[in-house]
Amino acid sequence: MLIQESFDRFKQTNHDAYQQETHDALELFGEYIVYYSDLSFDEEEEEPLQQEDWEQPLEQLMEELLEGDLDAVANLGILTLDQLNDEHLRDFLAWFLLREADTNSLTLQKYTNVLLAWVTFLRTQKAIDLATFSSYKATLEHTGVAAVRVCQAAHILFHFVRLGSAMSPRNREKKFTDFIEGHARIVGIEHNALHVGFDNQQQHIDPILLPEAIISLLQLGDVLDVELGLRNDEWQIVDAGPIYPACIYIEAECFDVPEKIIP
Repeated sequence: MLIQESFDRFKQTNHDAYQQETHDALELFGEYIVYYSDLSFDEEEEEPLQQEDWEQPLEQLMEELLEGDLDAVANLGILTLDQLNDEHLRDFLAWFLLREADTNSLTLQKYTNVLLAWVTFLRTQKAIDLATFSSYKATLEHTGVAAVRVCQAAHILFHFVRLGSAMSPRNREKKFTDFIEGHARIVGIEHNALHVGFDNQQQHIDPILLPEAIISLLQLGDVLDVELGLRNDEWQIVDAGPIYPACIYIEAECFDVPEKIIP
């Protein structure tokens, strides 16, 4: 069965109050598959078009866009369900969605539920076998919980950093002497501090002090997209982006920016 066909059939049977969530979740999943996953399909090579061949379709497209009658939907082409695997479900929830700044934990949970309902539908339609269904279900349940967890941590950390990281005004007046930014992997956790490192890097990062509310949501192996500043021989988080759970591999690499010295 084609992936697009499975989406269409599932949406036709889903007439509950969450139909819009179903549409949004599958549309984004399709976008991930086409533009960000390792799946691809070969389109038939077309002969070069003459000017009159593309002018009319272009004019019609512009009219539809101006009238709001056209949705930008990824073309899944001839991709089939057999080409999907656990990693695609995992990457969608724990990487693709977490990259978006407006993604929140409630949305992640809703989209996880949609995908769980979709794979259940596929099993009832005998479009996937029992082993595949069991594997997909376990992956979605585990990844969904992890994605919600780090999403909550990322939002709290972002606001904590933007509010000054609980630093006194006196300390804020002191300049940073060094900066690094990138993906920092958590290699140690204490009750009030994180130990982070970068893959294939020798630079030592002293423990980073954080509130217990943030520490409690993090686990070993999670990767933080952060900028760190060195002040008074202590590293502090000066900017924070997404956090990715340990269940998905994100290379922890850093970029030195020593010339950036600010108050």
